[in-house]
Amino acid sequence: MTRKADCVAAVRFDKVAEFVEETAAQKWRPRILIGGAVFVVAVAIGGGWLWQVERSAAREKTTHRAGLAAAETRLTAARTAAAETNLPGPEQIRRLEALATVQRQLADMQPADFSALLDEVRRTESRINALRGGLARQRSVEEEQAARDRLTAGDTAGGAERLREALRLQHEINGSAQDSGRNFDRELRLQRELAELTAEPKQQAVEAKTKQARAALAAERWEDALGLFREARELQDQLNREFPRTRYSDLTAIARFDAEIASLTADGLDAQVSEHVQRARELRTGGRADEAVRELVEAAAAQRQLNERFEKSRFVSMERLETIEADRQTLLAEEPLRLVRTKEAEARDSLRRRRIFQAQQSVREAAAAMEDVRARLPKARERDDEMRAALAFLNLHAGDLAALQDRCYDQFAPLGTGARAMLRTEVLQEDFAKLMSSNPSRNPGRALPVDSVTYPEAEEYVRRLSWVLGRRVRLPTEEDMRAATVTDGSAAPSAEDARAIQNLSGGLAEWIASSGGRENANAAVWAGAGEVASAPRTERARTRGFRVVVEVDLARLGQE
Repeated sequence: MTRKADCVAAVRFDKVAEFVEETAAQKWRPRILIGGAVFVVAVAIGGGWLWQVERSAAREKTTHRAGLAAAETRLTAARTAAAETNLPGPEQIRRLEALATVQRQLADMQPADFSALLDEVRRTESRINALRGGLARQRSVEEEQAARDRLTAGDTAGGAERLREALRLQHEINGSAQDSGRNFDRELRLQRELAELTAEPKQQAVEAKTKQARAALAAERWEDALGLFREARELQDQLNREFPRTRYSDLTAIARFDAEIASLTADGLDAQVSEHVQRARELRTGGRADEAVRELVEAAAAQRQLNERFEKSRFVSMERLETIEADRQTLLAEEPLRLVRTKEAEARDSLRRRRIFQAQQSVREAAAAMEDVRARLPKARERDDEMRAALAFLNLHAGDLAALQDRCYDQFAPLGTGARAMLRTEVLQEDFAKLMSSNPSRNPGRALPVDSVTYPEAEEYVRRLSWVLGRRVRLPTEEDMRAATVTDGSAAPSAEDARAIQNLSGGLAEWIASSGGRENANAAVWAGAGEVASAPRTERARTRGFRVVVEVDLARLGQE
């Protein structure tokens, strides 16, 4: 058995190990010792740091006091130097700048007095700015005077250079917020003078080119004149763009040059227009309307081309183009309007003869032709508006023409011995409404006389009734009214009282024909019993109506 085996055999594996338990004091003793050592070291380090801080602060305080004393010494010296009088401007500025530097340093070193020291710095800087502004103003004035001297001597370039320097100095002064010498009016004046000085040679060139162009026009050298006007325009355009605030800027000059240029290039077309128009007049006078129309078409085309291509030309004219077109349409309308007048005359004659069917046919044909002319040729001058209105009215009432005529003629009574007839009574409301499509009466009743009618409305009724009858219809005159009455104011005697003229004395007052014309504000009124008064034409009186007179011989009606 070896040694190792003996050892193993000697070990008792069934025996439990024994542990000795430490007390609390034994556990905390090392920790307390370590903590105390750390505390001692910390106190030692902290004390050393505080000693170093206090020592450094003492050194800084000593240094600050020394620096402050030195700065105050420099400040006193700088104030003394800046307070000297009769110093040149630049030297005074230099000393004040040195004073301001010391003041800033002292303000940085004394935070407690920083605000007061900063105010002192600002006052010093204000003095510096004032001195600089004064020097700049003086130099600017001197430069301006030098510029004028050079200009007087004929040195334009040198004068412009000096004036430019004077302007620069004044601009700097105006840019300083604290400078009392700011003068914006002077800066603007110098700018304007410098601009005019620079622009003057170009303006002289414009005038020279314009003069040469006029001379070329007088000599009928059209191409030369055109080129010179274009050069002058280009120079003027440069002046307007580069020197807009000078007296040499002239926008109207550009317009004049454009007009001259356009005129030179448009002159040929204008001559063509005039030639075509003249030929058209001659052809129309000679009765050759178709050829005249063709000439006017050519004239309009040339004028339209001129207007579109040469907008600045003095020959541009929309009015002229409108006149040419109106002439053309007037020529084209002549033949259709002759047909309309013929048909209208036939309709009027048929109505006068009471041939209603023929009248209706003529009215329809004439109205259609008139509307066709109006639609196709709206600019024709020789349209008869009265005829057009009559045809439109008659065409609208074509189906009622026979009944309207029968009713009207049934109410007329002969007036005297001539070919005249007067309504036996005032115009009735029923008849007025049929022609006028309205009834202004305040005493309504179809069989009652129309009242509250104005003088213009009475005239319009007369106008429309004349279209329906194909005869001249009018308001009665004072003589007509007197002829229809006897001396005592009653109705004139008649074989049949029912067919006699009535209500001349006891009915409504009536409008009668007035000689004053429309410019007269009043019109005549038959007041009854032979009395004639006047009233405003536009007055509506419920006691006033009217009657009409037609120029017809009732005894021969239908036999004419």
